[in-house]
Amino acid sequence: MLTGLLNLVPSLIKTFAGFIGGEKGARVAEAADTIAEVADQFSTGAMPPEQRAQLESALMEHKVKMEELALRDAEGARDVIKTAMQSEDVFVRRARPAFLWTMYIVFIVNFIIFPIVKLPVIELPNIIYNLFGTAFIGYSVLRTVDKGGSSGIGKIVKGIIGAK
Repeated sequence: MLTGLLNLVPSLIKTFAGFIGGEKGARVAEAADTIAEVADQFSTGAMPPEQRAQLESALMEHKVKMEELALRDAEGARDVIKTAMQSEDVFVRRARPAFLWTMYIVFIVNFIIFPIVKLPVIELPNIIYNLFGTAFIGYSVLRTVDKGGSSGIGKIVKGIIGAK
């Protein structure tokens, strides 16, 4: 997997260099060629074992740092939601449930009422379904955690997001 990733990175960088163009793009493409050489050495075993171990260690450190950043990002999002729920402004506190209720009404009218009254069903773009699904899952899972979700799913989610 690591060699596949190392071989993919130079091609992605070269594609990005093509978008940049000019002298800067050429320098970025040169850097991609250097990375490709290192990847070839790594995959063919031409790289000395010490250097290979250093590269693997650096990649693992990078992976750990990226996971830490993702965790901090999730914690920040959770803090924003908690702050909004504690707001004195009723609109801020009720924005997520109001969005979900609005979507429920849209779906009920479009897929139940319209066919009953013989009106054509409106084709909704996929982004609407994605947005509703994300909001519904996010809201319902966070509500489970906030209410002390002692169920199995609540414990799993608490473990994942680090809630106490």
